[in-house]
Amino acid sequence: MKRNGIRRIPGGVIAAKGFRCAGVRCGIKTRAGVPDLGLILSDRPAAAAAVFTTNRVQAAPVLFDRNS
Repeated sequence: MKRNGIRRIPGGVIAAKGFRCAGVRCGIKTRAGVPDLGLILSDRPAAAAAVFTTNRVQAAPVLFDRNS
């Protein structure tokens, strides 16, 4: 199925070979029973990118990651 030029791959995020993932419910969101924290792990070194907020108020993890 294609939507806005994006093709859905059967198997979702775990369809890509060489990656593992997990999702857990840890209380970040208030909706009961929904996984609210995800982790994606590459089996070998991989490149990553990030986009940060321009808000004046920024949480400690944002400041830490921005300066890393």
